[in-house]
Amino acid sequence: MSAQVPTYENADGNELPEGWVRWVDPDSDEFYYHNALTGETTWDDPSRWRIGLLVDRIRGLGPSDAAPAKPYRPRTVEAAFAEWSTKNAALDDDDGAGSDESDDDDDDDVRSRPRPPPAGPEQPVTLRVYDVAFKGARALNSVLGGSSGAFHTAIEVHGLEWSFGAILGDEDACGIFACEPATAQPHQYREAISLGRTRRTPVDVFNLL
Repeated sequence: MSAQVPTYENADGNELPEGWVRWVDPDSDEFYYHNALTGETTWDDPSRWRIGLLVDRIRGLGPSDAAPAKPYRPRTVEAAFAEWSTKNAALDDDDGAGSDESDDDDDDDVRSRPRPPPAGPEQPVTLRVYDVAFKGARALNSVLGGSSGAFHTAIEVHGLEWSFGAILGDEDACGIFACEPATAQPHQYREAISLGRTRRTPVDVFNLL
């Protein structure tokens, strides 16, 4: 099958709302629409998206070639920091493999520590919005159109999504946890909203948390 060319108009030739692209489902040969900004996918014309997405959610339908969900892997602030430190320590080891062995012990100690990236360039900060996981919440939120409803929210920065609500088996945990963006469970992912950019490093974020 030849590669598809994205179409930025609906079947009537009208321009789609920002972020939306029309594709053809290879199994049914029907049009479907995908929003690259929010990850939303629907069979219905997003020009009337509130009704269309509500219908899809009630029917439980979506295009056959929708992207598979990423695995949900929650971890505490401490576990996320340990994982980040290990990765950065490995980068330090790679950088120091060809260095001059005549450096004194103090320099060796510095190179062995996890190395935070420089402050710039700015990194995006994103608000992730989910429909909470009780029956009917997703349909209710769609009818209300985002003006009100029942939502779970999280902040994504430096490739991790942070939110509150999981102790992960530790009763003394603070409840803040990290996971890959748009994977928090048991909620249903809805949309992403840009909150701007930051020059704060990952170490700054971990210290804040």
